[in-house]
Amino acid sequence: MRKALLIFILLPLSLVAQVLRESPGQVEVSGRVIDQGAKVLPGANVVFRNLMDTTAVIKAVTDAKGTFTVQLSPDTYELRVSYLGYQPFTSHVEARQSMSVNDIRLVESATTLKEFTVVGRSLTYNVEGYKLNVENNALFKQQDLDRILLFLPGAMREKDNLKIYGKMVGKVYINRREIKLTGKDLLDYLQNYHGKNVKEIQVITSAGANESAAIGGTAVLKIITTKIEDGGMLSMRASGSYNKQSQTYGNPSLIVQQRSGKWSVYGEASMVANKNKSNSESKTLFTDSGAGKQEWSSSVRRQKPSPAYTVGAGYDLTPDDILTLEVGYHGYKSEYESSARIQNLQNDVVTGEEHNLGLSDSDSRRASVSMDYVHTWKTGELAFAGSYSDSHSSDDSRRWREGNAELWSSTEAASSDYASLYTKLDFEQRFQALQGKLKAGVAFSNWDNDSHTDNLLMEDGRESPYGTYDDVYTYKEQTLGMYGSYDFMIKSFSASLGLRYEFTKISPNSTLAPEANYTSYYRNFFPNVRLNYTINPMKGHNINLSYARKIQFPFMNMLNPGTKWSNEYSYSKGNPYLKPMCGNEVTGILSLFGNYSLSVTYAESPLFQLLYSKEEGRDIYYSTYENGGKDKFWVIGLSAVQFISPKWMVNATVNRTYVTTSYQSQNHRAKNWNITLSSTNNLPWGLNLNTNLFYVSPTEGIHLDTGRALNISASLSKSFLKDRLTATIDYGYSPEMTGRIHTAGVVNNYDSDYSPHKIGISLRYVLKWGNQWAKVRKAVGAGDGGRLK
Repeated sequence: MRKALLIFILLPLSLVAQVLRESPGQVEVSGRVIDQGAKVLPGANVVFRNLMDTTAVIKAVTDAKGTFTVQLSPDTYELRVSYLGYQPFTSHVEARQSMSVNDIRLVESATTLKEFTVVGRSLTYNVEGYKLNVENNALFKQQDLDRILLFLPGAMREKDNLKIYGKMVGKVYINRREIKLTGKDLLDYLQNYHGKNVKEIQVITSAGANESAAIGGTAVLKIITTKIEDGGMLSMRASGSYNKQSQTYGNPSLIVQQRSGKWSVYGEASMVANKNKSNSESKTLFTDSGAGKQEWSSSVRRQKPSPAYTVGAGYDLTPDDILTLEVGYHGYKSEYESSARIQNLQNDVVTGEEHNLGLSDSDSRRASVSMDYVHTWKTGELAFAGSYSDSHSSDDSRRWREGNAELWSSTEAASSDYASLYTKLDFEQRFQALQGKLKAGVAFSNWDNDSHTDNLLMEDGRESPYGTYDDVYTYKEQTLGMYGSYDFMIKSFSASLGLRYEFTKISPNSTLAPEANYTSYYRNFFPNVRLNYTINPMKGHNINLSYARKIQFPFMNMLNPGTKWSNEYSYSKGNPYLKPMCGNEVTGILSLFGNYSLSVTYAESPLFQLLYSKEEGRDIYYSTYENGGKDKFWVIGLSAVQFISPKWMVNATVNRTYVTTSYQSQNHRAKNWNITLSSTNNLPWGLNLNTNLFYVSPTEGIHLDTGRALNISASLSKSFLKDRLTATIDYGYSPEMTGRIHTAGVVNNYDSDYSPHKIGISLRYVLKWGNQWAKVRKAVGAGDGGRLK
C-alpha cells in the first residue's frame, strides 16, 4: 500500500520535471476573412479552441485588411469566425507548424439578430460532455444561476434535485471551488450568482476517475464566472416570499470580488430566516387487530437569522503559480412546535381521542479553512487542494400527551461534533504530438464524528425499554484514493480511459450495541470509460458513451442503532450491519443539431432497502434499512433546446424511467414520467419572463408509494439604472403531496394540506469597476487559477 502511494505521488512530480525541461514552442497561424464577393471583413471575431483542453481559448480580431495572426501551441483546434450580419464559420485546424489557412468566406445572414442567437446558444461537445456559452446569451442577463441551469441540454428538476440526462448532479464547482451543498440548499445558494457574471458552464455528463467513486456515473457541473483582470465587482441580493404556510424574510446575500496587480480577494455573505407551517393528515390501520389511528397534525418551524460567509485571498507568486487561502463559517438555529389530534380506531369506529404536543430546538455551527495551489505550464498543470472543517450541532426535542405527560412522553437530547480533513494532488500533462492528455492524482479524506444521544420514553408512568437509552456513538471514516486516466483524440473520435483505486477504513462504535462495533476495510478498483464521436461538427451531430463503476456507502445515521420516535405508534432506527455495495452504470447520448438529444442510461445500483415492519404483539410499526436491495433501471430521455425567436428560448426534457427493485424474494417493477419545461422570453419594455414546469408521476415501491409531484412557477424581471438593478416578481404553484406505506400487518395513508400558492420578490444590484474586464485569459497555459473569475 505504501509503495503504491509513493508511486502515485512521485510519478506526477517526475513528469513535471521532464515537461519543464522539454516545453514545445508555439506556431503561428494566420488567415484572412472575406465575404462571398471577396470583400475583406475587418473586425471579425476569430476564436481558436483547443479540442483537448477546451479551457484553452485564443481570440483575435481581423485588422483593416481582414487578416489575423495568432500564436498557438501545436495541437488540434476548433476555429470559429463570426461577424455581425453573417452566418458563423466553424472548422477544425491541425496546427502542427506555422501556417496560413485558406481564405475564410462568410455567408450573409438573413437577419442581424440571428448571428447573436447562434453564438449565444453555442455548445462545444467533448469526451467529458459539453460546454455552454452563457456570457453571449442576452436571454440570461436577468436570470439567476439556478434558473440558467434549467436551460442546459438534458437538464431537469426532480423535486429539489437537479438532474442532467436523468443523472443526479453529484458535484458543483464554481471557479474550481467545490460547493459542498445538495438539494434545496444548493439551489438556494446558486441564486447568489447572476447571469451577468457567469461566463460558461461545463457539464461533465459522467464523473471521471478523478472524482470519488461514491459519485461515479453522476453528472458534474463546473461553472466559470467572468474573470476580473484589474478591478472589482459587487453583487447584492435580497429576497422574500410568502404563502399561508411558509414565509421568508429579506434573506440578504452579498458577493464581492477585487483584483489589483498580483492580489485578488473575494467574499460571500448571506443571512437566512424563514418560517414554515405544515398540516398533514394520516390514517394508520393495523390489519391483524383491527386497531387504527387517525391523525391530524400541524407544525411550525422557525429558522432564526442564520449567517454564512466565505472570505478568500489569492496571490500570483508568478504568472504560472497561484496560491489561494479561504475561510468560511455557517450557522443555523431553529425552533419547532408541533401538535397532533389523534383518534383511536377499532374496526374504523372511533373509541377515543387524545392530543400530543411537541417542541424542538436545533443549533449548528461549522467553520472551515482551505488552501489551493496551482502551477501551470504551456501543456499542463499541477494542483494541490486541502481543506479542514469543524462542526458542532445540538438538537433537543420533547413530545408528550397534552394534559398527561406521564401517560406518554418522549424526550431526546442529541449533540454531535465532527471534523473532516481532505487533501488532493492532481497532475495533468498534454502531449501535443499524440493529441493526448495524461491525468493522475491522489486524494485522502478523514472524517471523525462523535455524537451523544440521551433518550427517555415514558409509557403509563414508567420508563419504556423500547425508547429509553443513553448512547455515545462514534464514527470514523478514512479513504485513500488514487487514479490515472489518459485522454486522446483521433480525428473525430476521442476517448478517456481511467482507473481509480480506493482504500476505505470505517469504524462505527456504539455503546447501545457494542456487539456491532467493528472496523472494516474495503479495497476496490473502479474503471471509467468515456467515448465521444463527432459525427458532423458543423451541424452539431455528436454521440457520447460512458461507463462507470461506483460504490455506495451507508450514511452515518443509517448505522446508528438508536431509535427515534415519530409518535406513539411509529419510530425509526438504524442498522449497524450495513455494508458498502458496488454498482455499474452505462449511458449513451446522441446529440443532433447541437440542441436536440436522446439519452439512454442503464444502471445496476445497490440499495439500502428501507423496510417497514410491525412489532410482534404491539400495534407499533417501525422503519429501518437492510442490506441486499438492488435497483435495475432504464432511463430514456428526450431533450430539446429551441429558439422560438431571437428573444424566446425554450428547453423541454422528458424522461421515462423503468425500475425493477429487488429485495430477497421480493421483486417490484415500476415506471414513471419526469417532465421539465422551461422558457425564457425577452419582452418589450425591457421585461424578461421566465416560466418553469416540473412534473413527476406517482411512484411505487416495495413498501412505500408516493403521489405525483408538480410545481409551476413564473417570474417577471426588469432591469434599471443601466442594468445594474434587477427586480423580480415570482409566483409558484405546488399542490399537496400524498403517500402510502404498506407492509405485513400495517397500512398507512398520508397527505399534506397546505396552500399551493406562493409569491415572492427579489432585488439584485450589480456594480463593476476597474480598468479592464477580461473575458478570457490570453496566455494558453494560464488555466483557471482556482479563484477569482
